[in-house]
Amino acid sequence: MRKIGKMVSGAAVLLMLAAACGGKEGRGADFSEGKNRDIEVIDIDKAKREKALLYSSILEEPDVIVLETNPECIIQDVSAIDIYEGNIYILDDELPALYVFRRDGSFLRRIGHQGRGHGEYREPSDFSIDRENGILYLWDGALCMAHKYSLRTYEYLSSVRTKRSGYQSFCMQLVGDKLYVNRTSLDADAGNYLLMEIDEKTGVQTDSCLKADDYNRGWNFALRLPFSFFYSKNTDAPKYVEMFSDTIMAVTKEGIKPYCVVKSEDFVSKKRMKKLIRDCGPGEEFNYP
Repeated sequence: MRKIGKMVSGAAVLLMLAAACGGKEGRGADFSEGKNRDIEVIDIDKAKREKALLYSSILEEPDVIVLETNPECIIQDVSAIDIYEGNIYILDDELPALYVFRRDGSFLRRIGHQGRGHGEYREPSDFSIDRENGILYLWDGALCMAHKYSLRTYEYLSSVRTKRSGYQSFCMQLVGDKLYVNRTSLDADAGNYLLMEIDEKTGVQTDSCLKADDYNRGWNFALRLPFSFFYSKNTDAPKYVEMFSDTIMAVTKEGIKPYCVVKSEDFVSKKRMKKLIRDCGPGEEFNYP
């Protein structure tokens, strides 16, 4: 049996803190108006230090669901998870496989299969759900395309093929009729943007978003992490934050907007980041203590 609780990174915890602090006074972080910004600032250095942070202090009703384990659904590594119409969707990028469980944890089915045939995926790393139309978009980084599956019949529908630019992309989010895919490139002419906006119907890139120099301290090398850079994926305004960014962005139908800024003296400096970028070339292993 396997238990699925809350899989969160530091950024995810900050997002929960932001939500909690907005409605409960004195809950862990100091909020103030950002200088020359019309958004809130979370000053971590002014936060109260605690030895442990209980999810129950942030979430009203934490829940644990025990997932069924059988030869058809042996989960190794959960890279993405979402809930839609009572079912739990889990992507295991180690196998890889996309599983569906009922709300009580019982196994329902598997969506698609790994392979090189029509409608099959090779290296899925993230997914996003069109909740209005009941369609799941599964991002395949090896093929640079999003595979579409019906969540009514679980059948393969089609694929949205995109043009690769730079390194492989691993994170994807659907908002309205646009797909946002994390994009890494060393092409100076490309502008070193963090996200590419893609037309969901044609697969054509329609915009480049968030310059690495402005929103990730210049870092734009490929990083394959065990989680997506998109959070709150099942809301109208999913959040996006990069590895070295101090700004959490909201991705909306009207565009990408700053959501809040996280401030701390312990964050890597731009000076230090310039040295890292200079020392870490293409293909080199990245290791930052």
